[in-house]
Amino acid sequence: MIMLRVSLCSLLFFVGVVALPQEAFAQVYKCTDKSGKVAYSDAPCEANRAGVVIEQKKTPEEIESERSSAAEALSRRQRERAIESEGAKSGVQVSQPAQDQVPGNSLACREARKELDFVSSIRTLSQDEKRMRLNAVIAQVNAACGTNMPLMQEPDKVVVPYGNRAYPRGLVNK
Repeated sequence: MIMLRVSLCSLLFFVGVVALPQEAFAQVYKCTDKSGKVAYSDAPCEANRAGVVIEQKKTPEEIESERSSAAEALSRRQRERAIESEGAKSGVQVSQPAQDQVPGNSLACREARKELDFVSSIRTLSQDEKRMRLNAVIAQVNAACGTNMPLMQEPDKVVVPYGNRAYPRGLVNK
């Protein structure tokens, strides 16, 4: 009974909009007088007022096109609501599209990859800081996308024993 009432109200609203006279879709002018007072009108501004056309008068074809697209959108929305309500009544959940069910195409995966692109483009970080941030984001990408991207390894450190340092002549005390 409620769905019938909602559908009837929607239909009456749509018929009311369609039945509006053409004058309802006239041009709109914004007129400003010398003191700065703004007035809106469907007639052109007087000679002592500055004016701008806010909305041009639409052709009958444009009006009909807008009406048909609005009717299509309304019917599509009603179909989607009907499907959702049928799914809720039967206890079945409406599934996501197939592309979102693949981990590599999920929203979380796309966001993680975007973050990886961002962090890898930062140029103001030290090498160690950038490596740590990249490794954190790579771990997020691996978790969100189901991939196994290798982490960045710490570079080898060169260790020189204290006694084998090469000093320029004259700097070493004998």
